[in-house]
Amino acid sequence: ASPLPDMTADLLKEFSIRNPNVGIRQFNYPNQKCIEALIEGKVDIVAMFGPVDDPRIEFVPVGHCQRVLVVSSNHALAGSGPIPLSRLEQEPCIININRGDDYFFQILANLGVNPNIVCKCDNDLVETNLISSGFGVSVSPLLNFVKLKDNYPLLQLEMVMFDEPTIPATMGYAYLKNA
Repeated sequence: ASPLPDMTADLLKEFSIRNPNVGIRQFNYPNQKCIEALIEGKVDIVAMFGPVDDPRIEFVPVGHCQRVLVVSSNHALAGSGPIPLSRLEQEPCIININRGDDYFFQILANLGVNPNIVCKCDNDLVETNLISSGFGVSVSPLLNFVKLKDNYPLLQLEMVMFDEPTIPATMGYAYLKNA
C-alpha cells in the first residue's frame, strides 16, 4: 500500500527487478489508512511518508526531501525568491492528508506558525486542481513537485522556496513489528 501514487511506479519497478519471484498487489491509501491496512493484515508493507506514531509499526526511513510551496503560475509569489514560513499564515493553504501534510502543519503550529488552512484533501489530483485554479497553495515535498512537472510539463504550477529550514518530508517503508 502507498500514499505516493506519483512515485509508486518507480518503486515497484525497482523492487520487481531486484525481487522477480515476489508477487505484488498495490493499493493507494492515505497515510493513516496504510497504517490501518497493516494492522488489519490487508497488506504486508507500505511505502509512505513518516514518521509513524504507532508502537506496533516499524518505520524505516529511506530518504528525506525538503518541502517547497506550490502555487499557481498566476499567483503573486510565482517566480519570487524564498519566503518565510510565516507567510503561510497569509496564504490559503491546502493540506494533502494523503501524504501526511497534517503532521507538518501541526509541527509548524507548535513552533508558533499558524497556517491559514482552507481545505484538506486526500487526493493528489484534487490538490493539483485546487492549486492550479488559484484556490490555494500547498506545501509539498520537492520530489513530488519535480515528478509532477516532469510528467506534466504544461501544468501551470510553480514552486517557491522557503528562506529558512523546514522539517523535511521523510519517505520510507513500514511493517508490523511482530508479523
